Amino acid sequence: IWTYGQYGDVVWTGTNLPYYIFIEYSTDGGTIWNYLGYGYGDPTGGSAQVSVPFEASDNALIRVSDPAAPGLVFDISDAPFTLDVPPVIVYYPSEGQQIYNGSDAYVSWMANGIDSLRVELSSDNGQSWSLVEEAVGANQGYFMWTINGTPSENCILRLSDTFDPSKS
Repeated sequence: IWTYGQYGDVVWTGTNLPYYIFIEYSTDGGTIWNYLGYGYGDPTGGSAQVSVPFEASDNALIRVSDPAAPGLVFDISDAPFTLDVPPVIVYYPSEGQQIYNGSDAYVSWMANGIDSLRVELSSDNGQSWSLVEEAVGANQGYFMWTINGTPSENCILRLSDTFDPSKS
């Protein structure tokens, strides 16, 4: 499973391969291909990290081709795999960022298939949660609140579907 917002590893092997290749993906089992990135290798293969695309599929494939000879494919995924897009993607704050008590905190996100979000904060690395806001319009894409509470280096922010907390 490849999840949007992360990186996927692409590895290819063969003989007499070019040093520069295109990496493409398909969400429909190989009918339509989309450019994903490029990689460098040697005559026997190579590897590259690519950003996972913002598309969901249970029938995804990766292929490696020669940009100098369109249609010349060197390798295709051995089997279909899953591309996952989480229901909520938090853009800000990011992991490791420091927000100070008494300051205004800005949160931004993108929600997929959700109308209303619950905003919660944990100061003990997810052992317990405090409600910040019960229902924020998911399409709003941002929320501001003034941080107050006990300072901690173990804070986690959780945004989930107000009506189905499993979607977070």
